[in-house]
Amino acid sequence: MMMQINEFNKRMAQEKQQKMEDNIRREMQRDIETQERIKNEKKDFFKYAEKCINNWESQGKNVMPMLLEMKKYKDFMIQEEERKC
Repeated sequence: MMMQINEFNKRMAQEKQQKMEDNIRREMQRDIETQERIKNEKKDFFKYAEKCINNWESQGKNVMPMLLEMKKYKDFMIQEEERKC
């Protein structure tokens, strides 16, 4: 009887450990997917901004202020990425 209780406790501990490991793996996968979405959103934003700047420039508008702001934003994003590493 005592042997069965010990085996049961051992099995329960193993199941608990397995659940924790599975949860960690799922969280890590979600983090990777989130980082990928953020990366894609940044790319999309810069493509859109470039299209807007080209459009404004073709209309004869001064795009220098926007280019300077985009450079600041891009530099900021690079610093954020480096800080995360």
